[in-house]
Amino acid sequence: QLFCQMCVCFVSAQLLYASYLSSGAQMSVGLSEEDRRAVLLRLSPPFEDLFDRAEEHALRVLLEPWTLLLEKLRDYKHTGSIRLCVVHQEHRTAAAPAEGSRAPGLWAKVPREFRGVRLDSLLRNRMELQHFLSFLEENSASLELQCWLDVEQLKKSDGALLEERNTSIKDKYLSSNFLFGPDSPATEEQQMRMCGGWQRLQYESVSLSVLTELQSLLHSRLETRWLPLFLSSSQFIRRQQQKYFLLLISVLVSAPKKPISQVSGGLMSSSQESVALRRALLNPVTRLQFQKFLSVCDDLLENDLLFWLEVQRFKDLCHSRCDDVTLQRKVSIIISCFISSCVPPALQIHVPPDAAQRVVSQQGVLGPYVFRETQACVFDELLKHWPDFVALRSAVGENETKQHKNHRCSSKYHLLCPLKTDMV
Repeated sequence: QLFCQMCVCFVSAQLLYASYLSSGAQMSVGLSEEDRRAVLLRLSPPFEDLFDRAEEHALRVLLEPWTLLLEKLRDYKHTGSIRLCVVHQEHRTAAAPAEGSRAPGLWAKVPREFRGVRLDSLLRNRMELQHFLSFLEENSASLELQCWLDVEQLKKSDGALLEERNTSIKDKYLSSNFLFGPDSPATEEQQMRMCGGWQRLQYESVSLSVLTELQSLLHSRLETRWLPLFLSSSQFIRRQQQKYFLLLISVLVSAPKKPISQVSGGLMSSSQESVALRRALLNPVTRLQFQKFLSVCDDLLENDLLFWLEVQRFKDLCHSRCDDVTLQRKVSIIISCFISSCVPPALQIHVPPDAAQRVVSQQGVLGPYVFRETQACVFDELLKHWPDFVALRSAVGENETKQHKNHRCSSKYHLLCPLKTDMV
């Protein structure tokens, strides 16, 4: 089972490296050559911190669009304005429609966000197409859209089905109830040019060219008369408003209770804090400060930090290709100090007893992942106290500046004063 786990981890790490970090990767995240080489050298065996540098780089890249997204949501909450860039892009096409083809009075009432919406894009959106059809029914104009859709279906037909749909369209639309009626989409001149008038249609079939020209007239009328009325309706605006709001909420669902203005909420902050803590634990000055901070809180917390460091050294040994005897000795020492200690309590770190028992039972099966679960547990415990430490260190720095370093700190502050603040 352990061998299978190692194989899966190795293959996954190779795939991630080849897909996002290697030179020439199609989905490259743009990691620097130095960091890319550092990842490559530690690719076998791969540990959970293998891609820390790549993760930190990705977070820096994502921070700017994440901040912009939060600003949009804050603007939406404070002003109630509709910012529908996403919806706008769904409906836009490459070229803007000619201004002369539009009715200026009707389009002037359409919110600016929707003036790029085209009929063709609306017809490809099944949900909005149904809403548009309902809107036309309410205004006794649904036959215009239905006729356009039926002709579109006829173009995709052949054989008996083509003849059947042709007859259906002729009976339903090319009559005094629609094409030759008082509210026809075609002028009398256009009617005569297309099919020679209603009387002639009684004796002749309808050609595809006639139906195509009728479609063009319907398209123009729908886009110039009914589309702007639909886009300026309160129902359409409300739907797009809700869609955009739900989109933002889905992105921010990881931190629903955080204030909008705080970029430190959600997945972004937790990832940043994880990366910052790992860097701090590998920085001698910051690590010593954090260790002293933890020792005041709880003795086992200091042990958690020391255990994490020893496991990192064990992982470095695995990468150095040292002999199995040395690796086994290191495993035994770590277990005897932190997991099965002769000094009460036997378990000297914050890990579940069952996880500790699994390490003890597997210590004879030598492998690079023997401490993987327990190291993750203590890291999570350390991460809980990291924000308090950062806040304390910041307060100490401000205090030293104000007092010109003449005031001796007390309590926990005293633990940090002898060392200069080292920003992670």
